[in-house]
Amino acid sequence: MKAGSTVESGIHLRWDRLQEFMGELSLLSVEGQARQLEMRPLNLHRAKHDNRVGDRTIVEIMAGTAAIARRRRAKAPKFEDLFEIRLPARPES
Repeated sequence: MKAGSTVESGIHLRWDRLQEFMGELSLLSVEGQARQLEMRPLNLHRAKHDNRVGDRTIVEIMAGTAAIARRRRAKAPKFEDLFEIRLPARPES
């Protein structure tokens, strides 16, 4: 999203929460993190910079974090831990 633009409605990735979950893997580049999440680097790059995500990216991130959690024998994050749903602002009447 560009500076000064209005907040778009939709589902947004909480990048800070994803990085918190990734732990030491957050030190990797976006491409390296995408490999760990078993997803396309372009999708993760767009999610990081645009902050707004589509269905496919959500599924890839949730599946990737679940795979990492299994390898760590840890609890996988829930949808609401990693994503935020923003509704359009209601017009003033």
